[in-house]
Amino acid sequence: MLNLRKLQEGRYLMEKLNINNQDILETIYELEKNKGKARLTDIALKLKFSKSRTNQEIKKLISMGLIHEDKYGPIVLTKLGLFEAERIMFTHLLIKTFLKSHLGLDEAISEKDACAIEHIISEETIKAMVKHLEKDLDNIGDFNLTEAEEYLVKKKRLSELKVGQKARILKIEGLRSIKKRIMEFGIIKGEIIELIGVAPFGDPLSYRLNDFNLSLRIKEADNVIVELIEEV
Repeated sequence: MLNLRKLQEGRYLMEKLNINNQDILETIYELEKNKGKARLTDIALKLKFSKSRTNQEIKKLISMGLIHEDKYGPIVLTKLGLFEAERIMFTHLLIKTFLKSHLGLDEAISEKDACAIEHIISEETIKAMVKHLEKDLDNIGDFNLTEAEEYLVKKKRLSELKVGQKARILKIEGLRSIKKRIMEFGIIKGEIIELIGVAPFGDPLSYRLNDFNLSLRIKEADNVIVELIEEV
């Protein structure tokens, strides 16, 4: 069973995943779980996309470090991609369960509406749903509801901090080249980091680490997993 406490928190990649990206990650996750592997033709068939359109979306996800594809081999989620896919799947199952069990909608309508709502739902609404459902349920699919609130609130990507928030660095994920650049800034496990500014167009982001100020691109900061430090 998946433990949400082990999933690095955050609602979405700051380098925005569009609806197609999210649907593809979710589909790869389901194919890997149910069939053992995911191939481009299977993804295109399930989503009713053309192969060329699916291939374009796959290339974007590869560039973001979310999936990996060997020539003539299956498409595989990276650790970062698995994290994103699980967040998307959790949100989908949460909405679907709420619509069925508390609003009395049937399976088909709940599934259809969950597919639409999962892309726009706010963190606040998710937290409210979790609190409501955990009164009657312990798990939704493979996800433990009793640990969901901590997952939703405390653990985030570095790119998701608000100005003035401080956090403790937990982990660095992503491509080797990105990890190397990040660590060259002194960003390592256990250090305390604070977001001190955001560029006019949102990228790059400025941080304070110890006595030094540094800037990271959003794509880089997405790969740093942190835990918020609550102000006393």
